Amino acid sequence: MHINQPLNVLIGNYEESINTLISEMVKEVIQDKFDLTILTCSHSENILLEADENPIDLFIIIINNIIFPSASTIQDSVENPLQLLAHIKTKYQKPIIALSGWSDNSTLSDEVKYLSDFFFLLPFEPDSLGEAIEKCLNILPVQRNC
Repeated sequence: MHINQPLNVLIGNYEESINTLISEMVKEVIQDKFDLTILTCSHSENILLEADENPIDLFIIIINNIIFPSASTIQDSVENPLQLLAHIKTKYQKPIIALSGWSDNSTLSDEVKYLSDFFFLLPFEPDSLGEAIEKCLNILPVQRNC
């Protein structure tokens, strides 16, 4: 009997429909190559708690859909996600795919691109996200049905 290596993916986002969509995409890419666990968190503290308790292999963070208890200004709502990404990158040293529904602000986009392995504006192209997942996890591409 062959036991697959465990793989933990954390999705940071408060919209359940997007979590479901991204989870299905991850499952399609992974297929049966790993023993997959997908964790979803909407609060910044819970993301860090889960990452401390579980070895996360890939973070997928929708940066404007994370709840920060200390966010009280518009500036906080921009700075807090950037600080979260920087903390994740520094502490856990695992790939990050960041997505954002904010308008294309080149300064913000440049900062997010620097802190993440891949960055997509919402709505994203499913094939592009699938390819980013494959690259982050170093797995061979799967054959997709068109």
